[in-house]
Amino acid sequence: MVTSSDVQEIVSKLSSDKAKAREDGIKLLTMWLEGERSIGFCKVIGQNTAKLKPNEIPQCKIDVFLRDP
Repeated sequence: MVTSSDVQEIVSKLSSDKAKAREDGIKLLTMWLEGERSIGFCKVIGQNTAKLKPNEIPQCKIDVFLRDP
């Protein structure tokens, strides 16, 4: 079962300035998204996201790439 510390580790690695850490984060995320493990991972992410209030949603670091020009 995935824990919040597992998710924090993935987020930390994916948001790193170092390419090696980001690669490790991708491998770790891929591991959690394979097979039946993905169900538990997505469930935890969904439940924790649903608990957030609108003013508690963290700013996405890639949102500038998703905006219209």
